[in-house]
Amino acid sequence: MLSGAQLVLSCSAVFSRVQPCSAGARCSASQPSAGARPSVCSVFKGEVTRIILYCYKNRITPTVKMLQSKLRECQRFSEEQISAILQVCARDAPMLYHIQPPMRGEQPVIVLAKSPIWFQGFVNQEEEQQPQNTNDDAVDKALLGPQGFQDPEVVKVFQQMLQDENLLLPRQVSEAASKLQQKVQPFWHVSTLELELMLRDAMSKKLLKSWADGMRPVIHRKTNAKPMPIGPLAPGACNANNIGLVRAEASINGSQARKDVTDLLTELVLAFPSGLRFSTLKEHLRTCNDGLFSETSFTCPAAKNWTEKVNGLSSMFAGTPPGLSKAGKGVIGPSRIRAPGPRSSE
Repeated sequence: MLSGAQLVLSCSAVFSRVQPCSAGARCSASQPSAGARPSVCSVFKGEVTRIILYCYKNRITPTVKMLQSKLRECQRFSEEQISAILQVCARDAPMLYHIQPPMRGEQPVIVLAKSPIWFQGFVNQEEEQQPQNTNDDAVDKALLGPQGFQDPEVVKVFQQMLQDENLLLPRQVSEAASKLQQKVQPFWHVSTLELELMLRDAMSKKLLKSWADGMRPVIHRKTNAKPMPIGPLAPGACNANNIGLVRAEASINGSQARKDVTDLLTELVLAFPSGLRFSTLKEHLRTCNDGLFSETSFTCPAAKNWTEKVNGLSSMFAGTPPGLSKAGKGVIGPSRIRAPGPRSSE
């Protein structure tokens, strides 16, 4: 087993020999400038970074096997150099890459130390191709993604956390995982790496979303829910659906039982010789007609006799303009009150 210093020396020895590109090979690594030629190790790390960013964009998990396959397609590096990808990322560039240890026999994953802002998490393509299982345990496992964290207490707390509208986490996944580990008691025994995997999977399933102030859960509300049934009415209450029918019947009965208000109008004129406001007139007519009043809810069949009576009272309003009293506008006097009917154009 090599020590750390021997491992670094072996990495440098691997990249001490420059491997030329084969004829016609396509390599997207940055070409060296005319002034300074970068080392093969720098070109190798640049190509690894480019492949990881490609995985971030397409939400593909950058496993070691997949990275080595992409490096072989470049045909710029030797097999010995490609096999040393873990040594280079772990020892030669620890501030640039983070290596996630393998879980349940899977391949190790190499990610960037600082994820891009637009990154929303990886998606496991193998699990998407599998048929959906309606079992509750399978649903809980799918909710937490391919990592399949099996602690039921952690699963329950994490699901409840995703339903909290007031939850606010830092935008960086590593900081959010550290905050959950420190603040939430069921997460005290969970490693930050496992919490990061849970958060990334929740983001990939659109259960968490990154905003300007941090990460918040996405609450899906049912907008097409049926209204709740109405319970029994209180004693003396009237159903709202029957109010319109009651009013319509009252209106029909009122139109069929119109009253002659000629005598009432005559009494009002005698009672108010200086004029009568229209609001007061409506109040008297409403009281007389069982609470219903409109411009067509009363008749004056004896309009001719009533007009003669009103004209006989004109001496009581001497010196007052027609239709106006000393109180001013808005007052109805004897000369302004007439029987309803078709109005002639003035």
